[in-house]
Amino acid sequence: MLIGKLITYFENRDIKKTSLDFENNYQLLVAIILSARCKDSKVNEISKNLFITFPNFVSLAKADVDQIKEFIKSITYPNEKASRLKKLGELMVEKFNNEIPKDFETLITLPGVGRKTANVYLATVYDLPNIAVDTHVRRVANRLQLVHSQDPKEIEVELYKLFPQRYHNKVSSWLIDFGRNICKARGSLCGECPFKNFCIKGKKLS
Repeated sequence: MLIGKLITYFENRDIKKTSLDFENNYQLLVAIILSARCKDSKVNEISKNLFITFPNFVSLAKADVDQIKEFIKSITYPNEKASRLKKLGELMVEKFNNEIPKDFETLITLPGVGRKTANVYLATVYDLPNIAVDTHVRRVANRLQLVHSQDPKEIEVELYKLFPQRYHNKVSSWLIDFGRNICKARGSLCGECPFKNFCIKGKKLS
């Protein structure tokens, strides 16, 4: 019953697959990598100048890590992310001829690309039925008792089972948007939540 209510609720809302700014697949992949444990709005602030200086994988491969870091120093984990982007550029040039792999298993072998990044990329670019699990998806799914796990892969597998396939490429953006605006980590707007009767947090407040 809850799944039906969730689908009805979200289908009536215009929710983007991603709030990251990008103009091509290269920019999207880099932006998703930068967004790990960082707000999309913050990534959007710094990405424009980053992409002007480093417009492709070749330029990333030729750059020094410190040069990349200078553009991303205001976001989370700049040292780690700058190093990964440098390695990503080198690998894309040396092994993939600057073409981003189109399959999940190859994507997750790239520096900085985990399950969430690969799923977001594939769902956005190719409209594939991939579900990405980030902190918002994990929080909302557990609070609504859709899952009982903190493991991203287990949550991903369970969500695939719960939602009809035609909605798989929308589930992540739905739950992320809900987690950002209603079911927040702190200061949740439980009074505005239409699913509070299903929620472990909402039940405690009722």
